[in-house]
Amino acid sequence: MASVPDTLAVSAVICTWNRTELLRSALESLSKQTLPVNDWELIAVCNNSPEETRRAVLEGQSAYGYRLVLIDEFRQGKCSALNAALAAARAPLIACTDDDCRPAPDWLERIVTRFAAPEVGLLGGPGVSVFGL
Repeated sequence: MASVPDTLAVSAVICTWNRTELLRSALESLSKQTLPVNDWELIAVCNNSPEETRRAVLEGQSAYGYRLVLIDEFRQGKCSALNAALAAARAPLIACTDDDCRPAPDWLERIVTRFAAPEVGLLGGPGVSVFGL
């Protein structure tokens, strides 16, 4: 796991519920981010998921070079999972994705760059699920 600097630029968040294989693929996909690993963290919230989902995150902690934080949230629902992630986030920017998404390699880098402009307060964009359209 990457060392934790005093300041991070962005905390990325994935909330998952019983979709272990999709989560594994998402974790691997995020390892390709172009933003330096010391500038970001990924918070993976296992929302009342089985042990194998939690194990996927633990395996990712040793497999990838970015900081990967595991949170177990036993209150069911995406709102509970997101609130748990927000409480754990260490960066001033929060970037949310899902276990069925594969962000572009420059996703986090582009977010940090765009938020450097003082007039930017919120970003959104198109998302294409791995399930297709």
